[in-house]
Amino acid sequence: MHTNRFKPLVHSTWEYWQKHLDCFPEIDWEETEESMTILMPDGRKYLFNRHTGMQQLWMASPISGGRHFSMMGKGEPNPNPHGQDHTTCLHRSLLADGHDYGVPLGESGMAYWTDTRNGEIIESVMNTEFASHWNVVLDLQPFQAETVEHSMALA
Repeated sequence: MHTNRFKPLVHSTWEYWQKHLDCFPEIDWEETEESMTILMPDGRKYLFNRHTGMQQLWMASPISGGRHFSMMGKGEPNPNPHGQDHTTCLHRSLLADGHDYGVPLGESGMAYWTDTRNGEIIESVMNTEFASHWNVVLDLQPFQAETVEHSMALA
């Protein structure tokens, strides 16, 4: 995926999260061009960095530590960190926001930010951690991109 496609995809993800976070006045968030920080009521922070070179969203959690997420279709193999070519799962698509993205998609035609180690979806991690450690029911649904007649739209 080209940088011009990746950056708006991350920004759209952060905008989606911010809409949900705004429902909780005790939680604050800050965004810069490269990162988003979620500030919890007890002072702990979640830090999300856009790693353009790796085409990943990196998360530093006060609970689970550091994790890396790639936009992948559920059930698809994660990109090989040793440089093996996985272009067979890439689709060039037109997103609703007018940007053309190449995103690996699963058989269902849906792509999510998934952990590069275990395939866990990032919003599931956030929901679990927020509920178990801060009693906050964030209820984030997985941010997704879906194929629609050979094109792709953010769902």
